[in-house]
Amino acid sequence: MKRMVLVPVMVAVSVAACGCSDTPATEDVDRFQQIEAAFKSATTPDEYLLVAGTYQRLIDADVVSPTILFNQGNAFARAERFGEAIACYRQALRLNPAEPSVRANLRVALQATGAVEPPEDWFKRVLFWQDWIGYAAKFYVATGMLVLAALSVLCVRRWQIPGGTRIAAALLVLAATGLCSATYDWYRFERVSSATLERDVTTRTGNGPNYEPAFNQPLPEGTEVTVLEERGDWLRIVLKGTGNGWIPKDAAIVY
Repeated sequence: MKRMVLVPVMVAVSVAACGCSDTPATEDVDRFQQIEAAFKSATTPDEYLLVAGTYQRLIDADVVSPTILFNQGNAFARAERFGEAIACYRQALRLNPAEPSVRANLRVALQATGAVEPPEDWFKRVLFWQDWIGYAAKFYVATGMLVLAALSVLCVRRWQIPGGTRIAAALLVLAATGLCSATYDWYRFERVSSATLERDVTTRTGNGPNYEPAFNQPLPEGTEVTVLEERGDWLRIVLKGTGNGWIPKDAAIVY
């Protein structure tokens, strides 16, 4: 499984992807280099699992990028923990949805678990370019379009430019479309909790092990669901096109 970029570039991108303008600390660069060295020298699933845990400590310190998440996913995959790998790849795609390496490794992880990729929302089929740029970049693009549209309206009203009304209208439509696209991502990433199962699990009709199974068969590792509610040590989840039920919280990675 191929990793994406050089170390110094990766750390700079990691900060930019999080919307932070601070220069990455030298110790964070050193930590990443050490993790990379550990990844290269790892040979067993247990060693790769330790590498994945070290990546997590870097993430917990707010050093996050598509590359870090991608590499953590690769470490989990080498450790044969494909549910965790899928969760990492999904989070990496939120920041850089156009990266083909992440999508390729995601497909491999899904195949390894037998899980089926969730169907696309109708909104993403209408806005076919939805996954061309990342979540944060969409807000910058939408804001830029909105500013251009406002300036064009002012120019048309001030100087009565021939054809200016049509240009202003087109820019307003583009700005509105970009804003809808960015808002859609904001809602599904910030207001909706997703989860990936890290092991096979039986979904229950209630929040306890004594309830009847909600589905005919256990959900396999790597299945991706939406979290509706949390109650104690249980999560109420919905599987698109199938239904909803309850699973133990420790059976899923929520993001």
